[in-house]
Amino acid sequence: MGRGLSELQKAILELAWAEYERHHNASKDKELVARWQQWDHDNFKRYLLPDDEKPIPPAEFVPFIEDNWMGYAWIADIFVRYYHWTPRSITRRGQSKFSKSEIGTKPYMAAYIAVRKALTRLQDRKLISISGDITSYALTMAGQDLMAKL
Repeated sequence: MGRGLSELQKAILELAWAEYERHHNASKDKELVARWQQWDHDNFKRYLLPDDEKPIPPAEFVPFIEDNWMGYAWIADIFVRYYHWTPRSITRRGQSKFSKSEIGTKPYMAAYIAVRKALTRLQDRKLISISGDITSYALTMAGQDLMAKL
């Protein structure tokens, strides 16, 4: 991968690249897009019903529903993939929550600080952009170019 990147930074870039590719590959599949448009059209009015009555989309349509054309990855996913932590719960936005008491306060804070520093360094290198609420990040054009070469 890029010169001078830590294993943690590589994992961060790989997560964002996987999210970016998932949406873009789905968008390139004309048959899948046509099926999505038909399903979305047929079920549009049902979106207005309470959450428990909304239609459950087929798994193949998830990239369209998430509308993640920028390829945003959740920072919490780094803890799952790189540190192999099991989330205590998942919020409605799909973010994982972890138990500091189960992980241990010191290991949790050490990992949190390491991830934040890695993200900052990648942002300084203009390979990622971090969301305003600091819960997700996406590859910049330079980051996409780097990952596409690999």
